Amino acid sequence: MPAASWQQVLYYRKDLFRQAGLAAPTTYAAIRAAAKKLHTPQLAGFVAASKAGQPFTQQSFEHIAHGNGCELVSARGVITFDSPQCVGALSFYGDMLRNYSLPGVQDIGTVRSAYFAGKAAMAVWPTFMLDELAGLRNDAKPGCPKCEHDPGFLVRNTGVVAGIQGESGTRPAHFGEISSWTVTSDSDTDWAQQFVEYILSAGYTDWLSVAPEERIPVVPAQLPGRRNIWTHGKACV
Repeated sequence: MPAASWQQVLYYRKDLFRQAGLAAPTTYAAIRAAAKKLHTPQLAGFVAASKAGQPFTQQSFEHIAHGNGCELVSARGVITFDSPQCVGALSFYGDMLRNYSLPGVQDIGTVRSAYFAGKAAMAVWPTFMLDELAGLRNDAKPGCPKCEHDPGFLVRNTGVVAGIQGESGTRPAHFGEISSWTVTSDSDTDWAQQFVEYILSAGYTDWLSVAPEERIPVVPAQLPGRRNIWTHGKACV
């Protein structure tokens, strides 16, 4: 049973964009223009994962690729990674990483660290970063030069873009994953089923509130035999 979803987003420095007269980075063209204008030896224009063999790199690329109409596999199971849309997305992603990112290989830790240190104008990372950006976690806090005297500086000057549209895309799109509950054949079936039923009914909103930045509701508005627990229906992924 689908439980919740997390989303990949593009974080960007609103203050730097405003000072440079740049539009929000909602399209390939806007992202490229901003990266070119803001990139310096001290500030990377665009930072995203590049380390091979890591799910985070795949997720980050797919976040960029979906907006260009790129689907890795068709609905019929045919591999379409060589389509013009995917080739275009790869070209764009590669250009951003080669010319406007930080030196060296980037992964889930270095991308966040670069943005928190004030060394990146844009960064691709999941919604998990929202509470950290606001200084709500002790193990990961912004450390940019201005953050030392003003802990809220970075969160006030950060914008968030979900859907991105490429040159070959017909509408903005982004990447997300849905987590689900499953009762396995070797589990204590009755207790497990009762737990899942509770979490997805009376306990759903309390469970979401534990980490709302990474738990976007996807449970149908009305579960069979249960009261109406949500009013938004399914979240789009």
